[in-house]
Amino acid sequence: MPPRIHILILVAAMIILLTSTEKGYSENQVEYALEISDNGSTVWMIRQTVTVNDTYDDLNQFQDRVKLLVDEARNETSRNMFAEAISISSIMSGSYISVEYVFRWDNFSNTEDGNILIGDVFEVHGLFPRLSGDGAVQITYPPEYRINRILPSPSRRDDSTRLLEWLGTAEFDNGNVDIAFKREAGTPGLLEAVGQNIVLIVGAAMILAGSAASILVFRRRKTKEINPFETPLPPTSSGLESDEEKVVKMLTSVGGGAYQSAITEHFGFSRSKTSQLLSVMEKNGTIKKRRKGRDNIVTLVKKEEEEKR
Repeated sequence: MPPRIHILILVAAMIILLTSTEKGYSENQVEYALEISDNGSTVWMIRQTVTVNDTYDDLNQFQDRVKLLVDEARNETSRNMFAEAISISSIMSGSYISVEYVFRWDNFSNTEDGNILIGDVFEVHGLFPRLSGDGAVQITYPPEYRINRILPSPSRRDDSTRLLEWLGTAEFDNGNVDIAFKREAGTPGLLEAVGQNIVLIVGAAMILAGSAASILVFRRRKTKEINPFETPLPPTSSGLESDEEKVVKMLTSVGGGAYQSAITEHFGFSRSKTSQLLSVMEKNGTIKKRRKGRDNIVTLVKKEEEEKR
């Protein structure tokens, strides 16, 4: 085969390889995730994909931009509001960078008579275009609430995970938004519930404490194995390791596995950053995630393979 043909084949292979590494990313791809609280505040996560040649706001610049929007929303709704930028993170993949901003917006929603009302903020002209532009929107709401009404209609609704999703922001931009969540009957406030059931709670706590002590003694007699998910975490590394290397080092030091929430707390990551980082590591075959209750157990693949032998 002539040398020129070899060169053409090599170039074609390199193009295919680079294209495959950038799969799933596209320029100016935007996602919004809003986590609604029952006190009216909302944590926003905005993820935007840009090219390596593009510039994007640092945390201070982003804070200034959000503050202008919130000031305008305060005037529009006559409701006291405040916003604080929490974090910024980025992940590079090929010629793209996925940038993630997280900020808290106090009094984003209106709360009255056990309801959470969302809508008046979207009357601010060009809310999404002034943030990061058009993109998918996800809203999650508190577990003790149910949906009362939704306008505009979502493209996806999952009551089991309390998730609403829209494919774009166009339906929000006209300001015709009316979303209401109502506290379910029989779900009083925490202090009220404790006050009404204090005797039962104390009694149950005493029974559980006795049972837990008995189980602990039994387990200690039966085995001396250390649960890797309860092993004290190592000191946080201050070196120049990547986030993936830090997580691998931590999991190795605690026996190969840990809860996802423990990883978030140990490194001081946001929940969304931890979730995205672990998804990339799972896709790369470094770790595996297994659902347990409302958390995930994260296990190194090598450790899991050793245990199967």
